Amino acid sequence: MHSLRFRLLSASIISISSALIIAFFLLLNLFENHAERRFHQELESHLRQLIGRLEVHSDERVHLSGELADPRFNEPLSGLYWQVMDNKRPTLLRFQSLWDGIIEFPNDTLLPDGVHEHRLTGPKGGILLVIERQVILRARQQNAHYLRVVIAIDIKEVSIVSKQFAKDIFPYLAALAFLLIMAAWIQVYMGLSPLDKIRRGILYIRSGHSHRL
Repeated sequence: MHSLRFRLLSASIISISSALIIAFFLLLNLFENHAERRFHQELESHLRQLIGRLEVHSDERVHLSGELADPRFNEPLSGLYWQVMDNKRPTLLRFQSLWDGIIEFPNDTLLPDGVHEHRLTGPKGGILLVIERQVILRARQQNAHYLRVVIAIDIKEVSIVSKQFAKDIFPYLAALAFLLIMAAWIQVYMGLSPLDKIRRGILYIRSGHSHRL
């Protein structure tokens, strides 16, 4: 009977642990996808803000009318970057966060209404989640400027928030595992108690203390 209890309880512990480990990685993957979508929305918001601040002055040069709201753009190598390039003129704008680095792009064609997404190598060798858009700027009678406007964030930011989520959720899953194992132990103990009574009854008959079960 003790061997049977041990086998049933061991099977329950293995099943519960396996199910919770699988659930942990599924939840972590779900959270990473959610975090990446949120970062993408954040990048689109920064992109719209950056485009709204671009101006063409009378000297045919592109300028930024003011700083962007997020303070990380002012920190060197902060992990959040912007960059503006003119396809026809040697114009390159980038903020302090890029330091002296440049985001290199594949030779693809941008449409004025399309937003492209890339994963590229960043200034510190990390992987960047990048969105870019072509913008056409014109100052009154001047020629049109076809600008490639870029916002990028280091993908390690997703890893950081994912690790924090994993650290936060682990104690709850551990507590759930403990409760499920205790419930399995109670179920095994109560489920096998009638068999334990039969075993004792048979022992009483064999020892002569009883004549019927």
